[in-house]
Amino acid sequence: MTEEQIQIVRQQLIYLVGCAVRNEKAEADRIPEPETVLDMASSHMLSAAAAMALKSAGFKSESIEKAVLVSHRNAILYQTAWNEIAAGLDQSGIRYMPLKGVVLKDLYPKVIMREMSDYDILIDPSRAGDVKA
Repeated sequence: MTEEQIQIVRQQLIYLVGCAVRNEKAEADRIPEPETVLDMASSHMLSAAAAMALKSAGFKSESIEKAVLVSHRNAILYQTAWNEIAAGLDQSGIRYMPLKGVVLKDLYPKVIMREMSDYDILIDPSRAGDVKA
């Protein structure tokens, strides 16, 4: 792709994510190549939001469905892991504060729109050794 084509796909991705976050129906005619946009969304961890907006515009494909299903699965796995981490910190009496994605995911219309790859947690530095153990 040329730089100009990449810029157009970026703009389409921004449009789709905006529709998803605002819970608005996307316009199909604004996305001439949905799979290209979905590929770019994947590299920015925006697959689920883009896929949901593409679905709202009437697009259907295996890759769109897969993006939504994978994000659902990951959201369940990450929530389960977070519950275990928080319970362990609570049981150990370690003060902590979840940061960024752990908190931000709840601000999206659907939790699966906020794809995560890790958890950022501020911990009591005096208990860092206990956390590591």
